[in-house]
Amino acid sequence: MPGRLPLPEGGFCSWSPDGSRLAYNRVMREFRTWKYYRGGMADDIWIWDPKAQTVVNVTDNDAQDIFPMWIGEEIFFASDRDMTMNLFVYDTRTKQTAKVTDFKEYDVKFPSTDGKTIVFENGGWIWRFDPATRQVTRVDITLASDDVYARPERKFVGDRLTAFSVSPDGRRLAATARGEVFDVPVGKGVTRNLSRSPGSNDRGADWSPDGRYIAWIGDGTGETEIYLYDVEKGGEPRQLTSGTDTYIRSLQWSPDSRHLLCTDRKNRVVEVDPGTGAKRTVLENPAAEFRDVSYSPDSRWITYTRPDKNEMSVVYVYNLSSGREYPVTDRWYNSGSPTFSTDGKYLIFTSDRDINPIYSRIEWNFAVTTMSGVYMTMLSKDTPSPLLPEDAAAEVTPAPETAGASGKPAGKGGAEPEKAAKGAAGSGKPEVNVVIDPDGLADRMVKLPVKGMARGFYCDGKKLWYNSMRGTNVLDFATLKDESCTDGNLYYRYPDKKAVIRKGADVFVAAPGPKVALSDKAERADMVATLDYAREWPQIFDEVWRAFRDGFYLENMHGVDWTAVKEKYAVLLPYVKTRLDLNYVIGEMISELACGHAYVSPGAYPKPERLQTGLLGARLSKDPKSGYFRIDRILEGAPYDESLVSPLAEPGTGVAAGQYITAVDGVPVKDVPNIYSL
Repeated sequence: MPGRLPLPEGGFCSWSPDGSRLAYNRVMREFRTWKYYRGGMADDIWIWDPKAQTVVNVTDNDAQDIFPMWIGEEIFFASDRDMTMNLFVYDTRTKQTAKVTDFKEYDVKFPSTDGKTIVFENGGWIWRFDPATRQVTRVDITLASDDVYARPERKFVGDRLTAFSVSPDGRRLAATARGEVFDVPVGKGVTRNLSRSPGSNDRGADWSPDGRYIAWIGDGTGETEIYLYDVEKGGEPRQLTSGTDTYIRSLQWSPDSRHLLCTDRKNRVVEVDPGTGAKRTVLENPAAEFRDVSYSPDSRWITYTRPDKNEMSVVYVYNLSSGREYPVTDRWYNSGSPTFSTDGKYLIFTSDRDINPIYSRIEWNFAVTTMSGVYMTMLSKDTPSPLLPEDAAAEVTPAPETAGASGKPAGKGGAEPEKAAKGAAGSGKPEVNVVIDPDGLADRMVKLPVKGMARGFYCDGKKLWYNSMRGTNVLDFATLKDESCTDGNLYYRYPDKKAVIRKGADVFVAAPGPKVALSDKAERADMVATLDYAREWPQIFDEVWRAFRDGFYLENMHGVDWTAVKEKYAVLLPYVKTRLDLNYVIGEMISELACGHAYVSPGAYPKPERLQTGLLGARLSKDPKSGYFRIDRILEGAPYDESLVSPLAEPGTGVAAGQYITAVDGVPVKDVPNIYSL
């Protein structure tokens, strides 16, 4: 059984050869991707002497001094006090410290010793260090590997949907999953992988409202560009843009299919011609990126949010022809998720304006927890609020018709007043003409009686559909009834005939209504892609590098030559044979920026199934006489929290400190050195 040492904290450690003293680190942070750290969590080497009951800091340096290895009268350790991690030695007799390796490019990583020799990794190689001669030699290792985890494989990716867009007729779906773009049937049909690009992270597929194209963002060139697939002609996708200088964040079609709208990491809104690929910068904001950008139904306006000077997000509308911007909300409340109604009369958005404080009985203070509400602005000053109550009017019998000069009843001949806008050429649909009166725009706001948190709005001018934690609700403006529509989340884009509803991993297509049946499901079973890791892993490495290049908080990258750093670690990519190898290389690269909290998510990699085992919540010790395990102390736990209940402290177990455990699952513990093995 392990015994607890009387030290408050510990990390890497090494006993002296005679076992009388311990060299140790107090902090365990080498697995973090932080290089050149000089803060309070930078380790030192400490020596604990149990007999003298002393603890002494023998390095006392603001750099990282880690991995103590006690050999003879010397303690070897790794340190980055000269910026690159190398081996150093502390002589316990002279109290002097010396540098014993001098690597210039890559760090000495994870050294260990058998008490005679030290081995470590540097630049992907294993090295051997002789403490007696101070000589370091590279160990050449040949592995006859089948590269099992680096082989290309066919894999189902339909459970990894990151974006989807329905065709205008609602029969098919453009979906992106694990960096591939698919054309998926709704119901029975053939699934097509349109991109087939293991070396490109293709994402954000969007089907044009006229049905002709599917557009998406890809980075097969080494930068993010827009790609276009001709639905009728088929064949290979066409690279629409070139020369992009930063990460493209989002992509969407205009309702008239004449333009593509993008946002990027240079805080721009860019309009792209789908015919020529020509770009026009519509907006640029030095302070932050534009969020929640979307078109008006007539494609002449866009709405979005961007932060004001006090960092509160403000909703704006912008005229694409005149280049004029108008605020819809003020700077005193955080607002977001603006969406035009499909009839062009209203703008729906959220805003944190509900000041309903609650009082804490513990802290004796007020807290405002739920502030967000849903609001509607009338874009034209002539548009009344749809929430106004209707006044019942008395029925009036119409007067008899009188004859006009032509002898025909008036109003029956000649040109009648227009009751609807003119149809768009060839569209067969009424043309929406969005009219926005800037004067008093921020004052024409009403709060909608929506229940709880809401997002993902679709409004046809008479009803509002919104997504909540429970699914999709629909608010009827005439009756003000707010009722459940479906238990999935609904997404609609004007002028599509149908909406997409996502429920868990499944995606359905249906026409929006008071109640939506989830019957027409997109078929994901054939969404299978070829994963070529030899192409995929360099792409991931490159995308991470670009994400830091385009998104780091300082453009000078802390003074680091970021291109040189990429070249330094890219030479290791041919030797990457697992996703964990890749994570290690990426971690070393981003560590060069010397900033905390820059980490690597592990991603998908093969791993054994973990068996979850419980502990007894007690301090146990092996009794040398009986061979049983004595319960020295039972931890109290917290009986009011199921996850914190101490097992042996449960009422009725009859277990108390001082008793002995004689068997586990009927297995006697007498001949078992460690009870936890049972």
